[in-house]
Parts: sequence; structure tokens; C-alpha cells
Amino acid sequence: MRNVKKFGVLTVAFFTISVIGVATASAAQFTYSAPGNLRGHAVSGTEGKQVFTTGAGNVTCTTAEATGEITAFASSEQEFTVNYKTCTAFGIVNVDITPATYNFHAGGTVEIVNPITITVTGGFLGNCTVTVPGSQTVGTIKFENSGTSKIKMTPNVTSIKYHGSTGLCGSAEEKSNGTYGGVNEWEYAAAGATLRFDP
Repeated sequence: MRNVKKFGVLTVAFFTISVIGVATASAAQFTYSAPGNLRGHAVSGTEGKQVFTTGAGNVTCTTAEATGEITAFASSEQEFTVNYKTCTAFGIVNVDITPATYNFHAGGTVEIVNPITITVTGGFLGNCTVTVPGSQTVGTIKFENSGTSKIKMTPNVTSIKYHGSTGLCGSAEEKSNGTYGGVNEWEYAAAGATLRFDP
């Protein structure tokens, strides 16, 4: 009877260790070969257009320049600050977007860290803004390795919260039906180091 109990205890212990091992091994992460700075950019062509869709229409940018800092050789998250340029909104070309800080999670989600303000000037209804609140986590994000020195990021993000300032930018009531798409790539700011996504 004592041997049966010992066998049961050992079996439970082995199963627990196995489960922990599998959970640890399966955790997605970004890995880096050296400390340093990262940069990101929208890829060229149609797939690289950064499109934020609201109830009032689309905000589209053809340029997205990102910067980030590596804080560990392996991490389940990576923060970037993105500057959007060459943007249009609701058919208007005079658009300014404040820098956006994102914390990308290797598991496929992204936290919008700070509030983002999109200012549209010169519209037939006057100037207006769209605000995306910070501290909201949304998904999904697909990460892929592009060679040994780049990570390709494809967002298909839904349920983004935002509100307009009325007029052309839409209602001041907060909505949560915003979407975001547009392919980007990450790489080291200086050549010679490697980074990869480990799913």
C-alpha cells in the first residue's frame, strides 16, 4: 500500500513538472543577440498603409517610423514609440497625429500606452480631433521572422476605443469599434545584431 501511495505522489509530481515545463517552453517571446536600440517602419506598398478605421471613416498613413529600446535579451513584450507621417483622414490631407507608444506582447496583443490625438484641420465642418485613450489592450497581432535580422508585424486589431470631437470626426461618445491594420518591420538601429520571434 505504501508503494502505491509513493507511486501516486511521484506521478502527480512528474505531471506537475511536465505541465510547468510545457507552459514555460511554449511562452512566446522576442529574443535579441545584443543590447541596443530598435527601429521600425511600415513596409512599402499597399500592405504597409497604416489604416485606423472609425465610425466617421478612415485615417490612413503611408509612413510609420518607430523607435524602441532593448531592455533584456529575451522578453515577452517590446515597447515602441511610433511617429505617423503623410496621413489623410476622412478625405482631408491636413492631419497631425501625436506620437503613439505601444507595448507589443509576443502572445499577440498590444497595449496602447498613451492617449493618441488625431487632429484634422481644414475640413468643411471646421477643425476636429479623434482621441484614442491610453491604457487599453487590444488584439490581434501576428509576428513572423523575416530572415535573421527583422521581425514582421501584421496587425489585425479590433475593438479599439476612441471618441471624436463631433463634426467631421464623429460623436464625442466613446465607441469601441475601431480597427487597425498595416504591416511593419522591426530591426536593430545599428547593423550586425540579430533578433527573432520565438512563438
